[in-house]
Amino acid sequence: MDEADDDKYSLIPEKEIYYYIGVSKEDAKKLIQDHADIPHIKINGTNYFPKEKLRQWLKEIG
Repeated sequence: MDEADDDKYSLIPEKEIYYYIGVSKEDAKKLIQDHADIPHIKINGTNYFPKEKLRQWLKEIG
């Protein structure tokens, strides 16, 4: 499996999403609240964001 495959299956926990997209924690929280369509899954009460789908979504809203 190469790096592209790793990204395809990597999940980012909600508490770390701000770091991945390069914004403040407050801005990331607002983005998540304002965009219910952001790609995510919930596991044991925690939201996770599939890295590759999130990247594509950000490009689309960009």
